[in-house]
Amino acid sequence: LEEVQEEVLESYLEEKDAVHDGGFDGKIIFQIPNKLFTTRFLNIPVKQIKKAEQMIPFQLDEELPYSVSDLHFVPSYTKVEEGLDAVRYITNLENFDRYYQNLEQLNLVPAILSTEMSCIQSLIDSSKIEENSFCLIDLGHESTKVYFFSHKKIVSNHISYVGGKVLDENISNTYDIPSDEVSLFKHQNCFFLTENQFEGVDEEQKEFGRLIKIIFWPLIMDLKKWLLGYRIARGSNIEKFYITGGTSRITNIDNFLSQNLGLPVEILKLHNFPGMENIGLTLEQQCSFQMAEIMSFSSFAKPAPVNLLSGEYASSFQDNIPLHSTVFISVRTFLFSIFIIVGLLLEWNLLINDEKSLDRVITGALRKNKALKINKSQRRQYKKRPERIYKTLKRKEIGIKREISVLESAAAKEAISPLIKLSQILPANKKINLQSFKSKNGSASALFKIAGKGRLKDLETLESKLKSSTLKNKTLKINKRRKSLNLKFNFD
Repeated sequence: LEEVQEEVLESYLEEKDAVHDGGFDGKIIFQIPNKLFTTRFLNIPVKQIKKAEQMIPFQLDEELPYSVSDLHFVPSYTKVEEGLDAVRYITNLENFDRYYQNLEQLNLVPAILSTEMSCIQSLIDSSKIEENSFCLIDLGHESTKVYFFSHKKIVSNHISYVGGKVLDENISNTYDIPSDEVSLFKHQNCFFLTENQFEGVDEEQKEFGRLIKIIFWPLIMDLKKWLLGYRIARGSNIEKFYITGGTSRITNIDNFLSQNLGLPVEILKLHNFPGMENIGLTLEQQCSFQMAEIMSFSSFAKPAPVNLLSGEYASSFQDNIPLHSTVFISVRTFLFSIFIIVGLLLEWNLLINDEKSLDRVITGALRKNKALKINKSQRRQYKKRPERIYKTLKRKEIGIKREISVLESAAAKEAISPLIKLSQILPANKKINLQSFKSKNGSASALFKIAGKGRLKDLETLESKLKSSTLKNKTLKINKRRKSLNLKFNFD
């Protein structure tokens, strides 16, 4: 079947090349055969994808019969409360490389080489299906693929080799119908019967209904077994079965499955998916070509399906970026660049204006402030080489700071020394306060006043103490009305 698909695709591309001057300008989306890959569902107790990537190879080593170095695999992650749910699509590296080389020889290397399961998951994420837990049965020709969903995420997948091909072979052998006609006969005349319908048909129809039931009974038993496993693992049952694929077109198959599985069964319709409502296909056409349409529309879904053309295979194919995505990204990049450039121009203009305003202030200060002693030639240098003026002003500033420091130290020494000498002469006395003290040019004056509990006698005692002191040129004057003593003396 895969060889037939490749031949059909190669023929189609050759036809397009013959019709169009530029050849085929679309994007090829292809699915890897189910027999070439397997899947593993892993729960990773971390939320960082980089850490998960480091942990997964060790878990795969425990579950697979060959080492990770012999594998080619791609991941798909879903964030959950406990960490990450990871689905790994795994293929043997040697077999995948052989398959890839074959596609290269046929010039059929696609933009996306995905899996049927990944495409279905991408489209279900954006579907209008109301049920959170359900099962999708893809009744194909070679096999039947079964996908169990919980919260619209695939949690298990299975495959059964009961499909349209087995049905064709049994009908052809039983009714002696040529193999090239049996498929047409199947879709036009085949039907399923439920138990209560057997009573309302003739013997020939009963015989045909029993034959179909026998053919599909192994699939029914497999579905019951897988359904039991789902209930044990999840603690709850699914709400509904959905069926698709060419074999799902057989009359009454939905009622047959519903009766034997004990759950509602519905044919998956394209109107369940946004953008696929008005394609104009009949229900039969939808069932026959639904997987091709699902793969096509899933390439626009979010999240996108996995692409097995990764790693060393990623750079070997072209058209990996759709044109609409390229234009969309380019437009957004252009608009963002324009926004950044406009912002930088506005900032540059503001800085230029601020710089001019600051230059005017500095030039005015250099011209008007005579204390700076900046001559005209130095002011002219400011516009061309402002660092020279800066160095000159810096040197002047350092010199001024040094002079101020000397003056402050001298002034501090002259002011404090007479006060220290006076404090050495006078004993501590809480009844007299030193109200003020001044010193200048070798002359000092002090004003003493009686404290709250002091008396005039205390002030007279202080006067006699000062008279007998060694202070030079001292003069003392008591003001009894103001209860104060004024002292003046000279110092070196």
